Amino acid sequence: MQSSAQNHYIQEHGHSRSVWSKGSLLGGVSVAAGRGGDAASLRARARTESARSSDEGTAAEPPLVNRGQLFTPTLNEQRQERQQRRAEKIRFRQGLRRFAKRKSVQLCGSRVCSSSGVGVRVAETDSGRRAGFAGLSTCGNLWLCPVCSAKISARRAEELGTVLKNARTAGYDLALVTLTVRHTAEDSLREVWAAVSRGWHRVTSGKPWLTDKERFEIPGWVKAVEVTHSPRHGWHVHVHSVVAYRGSPGDATALGQRMFERWQSGLKATKGHKGFTALPGYGVDVQVADGRSLGNLGMYLSKLGADLGGLSREVTQGTHKVARSKNRTPFQIGRDLVASAEKHDRKIWDEWQEAAPGHRQMSWAKGFRERFGLDAEEVSDEQIAAEELGTDDDTVCVLPSPEWKKIKHRSWELLNIAENHGVDGLLRWLTRQGVGWEPAPLRERRQGAYGASKR
Repeated sequence: MQSSAQNHYIQEHGHSRSVWSKGSLLGGVSVAAGRGGDAASLRARARTESARSSDEGTAAEPPLVNRGQLFTPTLNEQRQERQQRRAEKIRFRQGLRRFAKRKSVQLCGSRVCSSSGVGVRVAETDSGRRAGFAGLSTCGNLWLCPVCSAKISARRAEELGTVLKNARTAGYDLALVTLTVRHTAEDSLREVWAAVSRGWHRVTSGKPWLTDKERFEIPGWVKAVEVTHSPRHGWHVHVHSVVAYRGSPGDATALGQRMFERWQSGLKATKGHKGFTALPGYGVDVQVADGRSLGNLGMYLSKLGADLGGLSREVTQGTHKVARSKNRTPFQIGRDLVASAEKHDRKIWDEWQEAAPGHRQMSWAKGFRERFGLDAEEVSDEQIAAEELGTDDDTVCVLPSPEWKKIKHRSWELLNIAENHGVDGLLRWLTRQGVGWEPAPLRERRQGAYGASKR
């Protein structure tokens, strides 16, 4: 049975304190038992997070169990599931456009930015035939666009997994430290987020942090921000960070407590506000990771900012709505807004899209990325979102701007046809739909013209 304090935390924040498994409370710091917590819990969570993946290039990994037999999805089933997720994200993006205040978000995946038109690319990959577009504008907004969010978060998960694996190989231990802030419905998102930023700055700066770095042999950290909204308590913003260190789980506990003390100090010093505090007894949560949980941890952290854990549940459950009495993630609020256009949701979404852009999904300690395997220069969200499938060699046809307008509201259908029926099937389908296409210049030179332009 949960304690009253634990129940209070869940009511206020919408989730339990432990990320992987229930932990014991030691001196105000929750620590998972042993190294990495309960192995069964870790494996169960890994399976759950994998099934919820929103990366278009990653199929869910059930496994599906029926009468004691273990089944793996066929390639065809994996392709269908990936295509369904893609269609849901694109439709969701289209629905959010009418509520978007930023021009780049309104035009993401819709505006043609190439003079020749929109290129349709089909490439053979290890995961099967894949189709995509070239010559379309992208917003690269992690917080407001479900399509860009999925793409950006998939890359961040890959980057984070590389760093954590290499740090572990180098002999460092990893602690997941979660820091929360107490808030009310009267506190604006900007105020709460400013307090969180101030609190984290205090955690990782000054002489006390330098002392901790030396004492625990810390080469660096990475953090992600998670945001939810509650009708009762308003905006909840908190920090999840992974700190590499050398020591025992007990050392992680001590480090977490020292971080929490500076966190509290930073919250209280927030300028222009009465000051914030952390929830007594639940302001910090420390979990110790082992090698088996590294991949899951990378995916978990990278998805927090983009809220793709919540989004993947939304897209796989179609029109399923989250109960109004419970916490909602920003994308869940956006989905509710698209479905009902309620004024209350519009007000919340407007506050979100005004305050969230400009904040980073993930932040790294200086030198941590490059020390453990990544380039020193980080690729921006906008650059990741703008990356296109394959190369010019994979372009099979071009849709001039007027022709693209005829089909853009069904763009996922076009991609599905290309992946399921190949180039010839795609071109026949376009012709039947009355959409004019032109041969791709490189393909035409290599193979000879397909025939006259189908206009």
